[in-house]
Amino acid sequence: MKAFYFSKNSGWTQAATLREALSHAHCAGLSPEDIPFVPRPKGSPFVLCLAGAGGKTSYLKQLAWEGKAAGLGPAVITTTHIYRPSSSAALDCGPEAVEQMIQERKMAVAGHLEESGKISFMGWEWYEGLCARASLILAEADGSRRLPIKMPGPGEPVIPPNTSLILCILGLSALGKPLEEVCFRLERARACLKMHAHLRETADEAVLECLMAYGYLAPLRAAWPRAKVLPVFHQADDEEARTAGIRMLEHMGEWEGLVSGGFLEEPSAALF
Repeated sequence: MKAFYFSKNSGWTQAATLREALSHAHCAGLSPEDIPFVPRPKGSPFVLCLAGAGGKTSYLKQLAWEGKAAGLGPAVITTTHIYRPSSSAALDCGPEAVEQMIQERKMAVAGHLEESGKISFMGWEWYEGLCARASLILAEADGSRRLPIKMPGPGEPVIPPNTSLILCILGLSALGKPLEEVCFRLERARACLKMHAHLRETADEAVLECLMAYGYLAPLRAAWPRAKVLPVFHQADDEEARTAGIRMLEHMGEWEGLVSGGFLEEPSAALF
């Protein structure tokens, strides 16, 4: 796994875990209730949401792996859709059964099983019940049809009201490719690019910066002022992609962002 954060003392630094990267990236000076992977009482969970495209599920699995290893009993959910888990599934059941699964398996992936084979959100009343029984909730809050970049539509992403941290992910595998091949909600992306960065038909660094800034960071920071909203350029599986991700974060002035990759090679890839 590769996850790079910026340190004032040593520049861009590779972390051993996502927990380390997130802690160094934004946790200095925060109160304990705002720091992920710190034990918390049930009824007051740390809620982390994943938005964007190009690696949300890989992030979800790595975060769940580390949360499970730390003994935090993560509850993995979606407010949109994710593929049916192969293990630790708590499907179409109440919060009490999810809690029981966490006690037995040290984690749970919870939701409603649809005919398509995917799982979806169980609703806000169910979510409130889960919050009363969990200490760590990890939510995939956006859909991208497996494309590496996206411009969100109205009402997207779907963020729970008690969220503490939102990671906005875009995939570096899009760089240099035709926009129509790699972007979900293409026409909305074109409109954003035309307004802010001139219309481009190739996903270059200016495109990813624009979609990150105006599709995710600015609107989410305005709508969720109590949450920390961080950019993540993922799929940095080689030095060229990693350099591009770091260059974009620096150009945007986003020194708390992350550049990451290599998650599919981790044991977490087979977690559920």
